[in-house]
Amino acid sequence: MANECVEVGDANPDIAGVGILLSFGIQALLTIIISSVSLFLEFVTIKLEWETSQAAIVNKVKFWNRNEATWNQLLTTTKTLLKTNSDVQAVTGIALLISALAQMNTLAFYHLRLVYDTVSFVAISTTAAIVCSLDPQTSSGIIRCCLVLLWFGIYLIYTGAFMGKLKSWDIATRGRCYNKGGNGGPHIYVGVTYSYMCSSVFVAGLITYGARAKRSQSISTFKEMQRKRRWKVKYPLALLFMAYLLYPTHMRSIITLRTANESLLTSGNTEQEWGFGQVSAIILLAPNLAGILVAVRKIGTNGKKTIQMSSKDF
Repeated sequence: MANECVEVGDANPDIAGVGILLSFGIQALLTIIISSVSLFLEFVTIKLEWETSQAAIVNKVKFWNRNEATWNQLLTTTKTLLKTNSDVQAVTGIALLISALAQMNTLAFYHLRLVYDTVSFVAISTTAAIVCSLDPQTSSGIIRCCLVLLWFGIYLIYTGAFMGKLKSWDIATRGRCYNKGGNGGPHIYVGVTYSYMCSSVFVAGLITYGARAKRSQSISTFKEMQRKRRWKVKYPLALLFMAYLLYPTHMRSIITLRTANESLLTSGNTEQEWGFGQVSAIILLAPNLAGILVAVRKIGTNGKKTIQMSSKDF
């Protein structure tokens, strides 16, 4: 076909290896799950806080046989998991961006596009961490804000450089084209998804700023409870749903791009091999998976203790 790119370029497993792509994809999926659980726990704790303020006997106020203190412990654990996941993904995203920028003049357009889609997964973790667990008033929160700003700044530089490189698109020149795999024009796709991502992160910052005063505010009236729930649950939920849409968008793009171009790469099969770089990327998931197992075990342990204490009351 006249419009088909046949000179995609050389394989580069350090940039587009299956292990690296899986690592970012799994981390983003974990973020979706953990942040959804975090918002549910936030809803429960606000509900129990309100009911406790209205109850005559505080210890009798429970949800699923767990009192307010237990749910708060679970919420703290979940937020810690979310922050850890965001930190790991931000650091690996920065490393991948720096590597791609250092090879900007030699990487094929196909690999530049894969890097763009891959590091865009970091936006999901960043948005979730900002609205669910980031507290800019603490020292650790300030450090995390700096980490997010660093990633965002490098991401901005990379996207601008990538868009500039696309101006030299030439289907007849080796490495200057790729088959789009039904994803539409590269300029349009990058422009739309990048604008969407920036909007999500910006709105997340606004919600965090608006919810800052509601974090430790006690609930004494029904109106205050509704206001706190709005800033800490409803607004973040709407925003996170927007951010979640980035996941299927970029995942579909990665899959279709690899399907349409991998066989045209020189030594393209090497991007499927599990070398040191691919294994290392997957191992970075270990802290998150271990944290999830600890959290699940804690939920089960707290549940048993609460049920035993409830049975002693009768």
